Amino acid sequence: MSRAPASGRVVVLDDDPTGTQSAHGVDILLAELRAGLAGFAAGGERAVYVLTNTRAKSPAETAELLRGLTRAVRDALGPGTLLVLRGDSTLRGHVALEMELLGLADGVGIVVPAYPAGGRVTREGVHYVRTAAGELPAAETEYARDPVFGYTRSRLTEWAGEVGLAGPAIPLGRAELRSGPAAVAAALRGAPRGAVVLPDAATDEDIAVIAAGIEAARGQGRPVVVRCAAPLAAALAGTSAKAVTPPPARAVLVACGSHTEGAGRQLERLPGPTRLLPDAERLLAGGAAAELDALAARLRADLAATGLAVAATPRHRSAEHGGLAHGAVIMDALVQVVRAAASGADAVVTKGGITGADIATRALGATAARVEGQVATGVPLWRLRGAAGRTPQHQVVVPGNVGDDHVLADILGMLRGTGPSR
Repeated sequence: MSRAPASGRVVVLDDDPTGTQSAHGVDILLAELRAGLAGFAAGGERAVYVLTNTRAKSPAETAELLRGLTRAVRDALGPGTLLVLRGDSTLRGHVALEMELLGLADGVGIVVPAYPAGGRVTREGVHYVRTAAGELPAAETEYARDPVFGYTRSRLTEWAGEVGLAGPAIPLGRAELRSGPAAVAAALRGAPRGAVVLPDAATDEDIAVIAAGIEAARGQGRPVVVRCAAPLAAALAGTSAKAVTPPPARAVLVACGSHTEGAGRQLERLPGPTRLLPDAERLLAGGAAAELDALAARLRADLAATGLAVAATPRHRSAEHGGLAHGAVIMDALVQVVRAAASGADAVVTKGGITGADIATRALGATAARVEGQVATGVPLWRLRGAAGRTPQHQVVVPGNVGDDHVLADILGMLRGTGPSR
């Protein structure tokens, strides 16, 4: 819970690493979080991102982690620090739990999933997502069928109740929003404790107005719990997106854990073979060690022969293997083969938010990263810190729900200096 007057410091708690898709020139802490927060407190930067990766955690694990982090932030920075919950622009995650843990019952919440540059907007209270089939209400997209965080409502006031936000859900329409930050601040000040304000947002200008309104409400003494997509988190942190070109890489390792339909189409447009992990049944049975060793050897051979190796989880997950525990077993296998092959790569490209987190920390050993900017809309470039040995020093983090069918091939062309794939 943040309380005014604000100290000017901002800590963004990122439930997967894609929250940096609208930021540059900031650090993201990946591991050894207490030490990283102490270092941030001693420095002069305004904001830091902290990877919680709670979208890959159980509710109990999420609660334990966030309680510890909020204590660590208060100890290091004081109670006036603004904590921001960066969440999914397609409405997934432990929404109610995380907001409650930050003190929603004693203040007011605001939820802003809009990410206009990525085609995620809220109009007249309904959240929309741009897809290959055009703009659709969020509940009609594949993201709403997520095996862990699925939902059926696109109108945010209805979705809020569906995901467990028990207090009043208060819409804030376009006309009110566009009258300026004072309208946002008034809505936050006037809402009862435990309520959640749900503003429309369709442009970057709308995001800026909301950010200013939040700061005004906090400055007037109202505790505010913020849950938002990447653009509002960046605005509150005083940063923004910045187009960058990645350093050249002779050998690129691609690791895809996202099981979305879009991820499958993106893999199909990469040159060379995609090496698939054994199916979930074999991994869960515990008898796939030899297959994983052989897969890692093939990846190393691909890197040496062509400068490109692609590892991916099975493209389809059955309903019985869709839970967090099953997903963790599959991710363990992907981490294992990437760790075994990474020394032959100059750069790693990850597809999927949870994938990006686990590859950076568990496969490459990074404890933090500098967010250099974006190589494509919504696709951050990290310069890794703390990675041991000859592991790659740069990681391109491609969210599972971002990019057209050519985005992976285009990023590969940038890394190799050959240009776009089309």
